[in-house]
Amino acid sequence: MSSPRNQFLRIVAISIASLSAFVPVVLYSGAPLPSFFSGSSKPYLLESVANPALAKEQKQVVDICARLSGSDGQECLESSILASVEKGTYAYTRVALDEALNRLGSEFYLNCHGAMHNIGNNVLSFYIEQSGTSLSRTAAAGVALSELDSSTCGGSMAHGLIESVGLSSMGSSEWDLLMEACAKSMASNPDARLGCGHAIGHGLVDSVSVEITSVSKPVFERRFAVHKNNLLPELMARCQEISPEGSKAGSECAYGAFMQTYDLFPPNNVPIVGFEKFIHTCKNLRLDVRKGCASGAGLAISFDLGMKDINRASLFAALESCSDGPFVWVEHPYSPSITFTCQSEILNTIRLPLQGKQPSFVSDLCVSLEDRFGSGPAIRCILETLAGKSEDDFSNLIAISGDLGTEALKYIGSGGQKTLFPQE
Repeated sequence: MSSPRNQFLRIVAISIASLSAFVPVVLYSGAPLPSFFSGSSKPYLLESVANPALAKEQKQVVDICARLSGSDGQECLESSILASVEKGTYAYTRVALDEALNRLGSEFYLNCHGAMHNIGNNVLSFYIEQSGTSLSRTAAAGVALSELDSSTCGGSMAHGLIESVGLSSMGSSEWDLLMEACAKSMASNPDARLGCGHAIGHGLVDSVSVEITSVSKPVFERRFAVHKNNLLPELMARCQEISPEGSKAGSECAYGAFMQTYDLFPPNNVPIVGFEKFIHTCKNLRLDVRKGCASGAGLAISFDLGMKDINRASLFAALESCSDGPFVWVEHPYSPSITFTCQSEILNTIRLPLQGKQPSFVSDLCVSLEDRFGSGPAIRCILETLAGKSEDDFSNLIAISGDLGTEALKYIGSGGQKTLFPQE
């Protein structure tokens, strides 16, 4: 039951969101909706906002929701984000959400991710109504994606929209239409991290899962059936089939399919049997899709590793599973090779299973990778374990890692690699 204070804050947030409708904005000012296949994403989603007063109002809305705890915070965000879409102020709300996430961290992210996902059906209905019901659900989703999709809160606006379309067959031609809209949005916004390709990968898994099991089955049982029936090759092939060659959409589709299949295995404490074969699934794919497949394979392998006691044997087995054919020696900690694309997904999450381990154990484990895999994975391992450490612990880990620690310092604060002190 919400407290009176929480109820009051929610009412204030929604009221501010509604009042902001009277501030002139570009979207829904009488102009017709763009063509579904126009491929023109609204530039205001990717540029700085132009109305300081409206930006301030939306920041107030988001900050009020952020002060609420648990489900109250998420419900407040749901109401406020949906109101901003309906009133044409979402560009400002998105900026406010991004700023709040930078300040507030994981709890806010979870509430925001869940809120944007949950309003997908309402947003889709709004776009259908705006078109005078002339658009199908798939076409309306394409228009909504072109105007609203972004990386905000994990790109979950796209997740909710695509899930709400409700496609129940992996082979449906409607996936081609969604991917076409997604790929055009990505091409129009090459520097943006849009969520639609990833969301299509999620959606394909959900579609095929209800084709092979009953929709009444628990979600994890349906996804386990996708794994048990070895449907990853078909999912990868479908991502390739519907995506234009060279588009980021195909790569993200492949990655999203892996994530959707395996992200519930750790919470259910179910080992991922056969992960050693995942990388073989990627071998004959087009290069752009192969990279997403390799990333997805590494992600799934990291899920399995996180359920084990991490040591040299388990980490070596995980990283070795990223090689398909002759073993690849990697010298650079940000190598673009297919092998390291997979390995880097494992190393990206290594600090979680290493929590609580002694610095000497962490250093020895990372340094041990050099002889087997090359200096690249060893340095990357050191870099990833530095995140969140105090300056003293940071300096200590660098020092006890010897030459590899010294080499790791070259990638901190340069070349786009963010300095890893916690205050930053």
